[in-house]
Amino acid sequence: MLTRILPPKLMPKSASEFIQLSENDFVPLLLKQKGFRDEVTLIAPGRYEALAINMLDTKENTGA
Repeated sequence: MLTRILPPKLMPKSASEFIQLSENDFVPLLLKQKGFRDEVTLIAPGRYEALAINMLDTKENTGA
């Protein structure tokens, strides 16, 4: 298994919007990607930083 870590920068007071976009747009799109297994999104409270951690079967599934 391989993980891909994406560190998006958030705009002030946009954490809830980011979570909603992730759940409604990003994850359904990723589910169509070959080898995608799951995603974990972490958001630092009161800050503008987040981590989106994607879990995939192989490096070839990252598109890199």
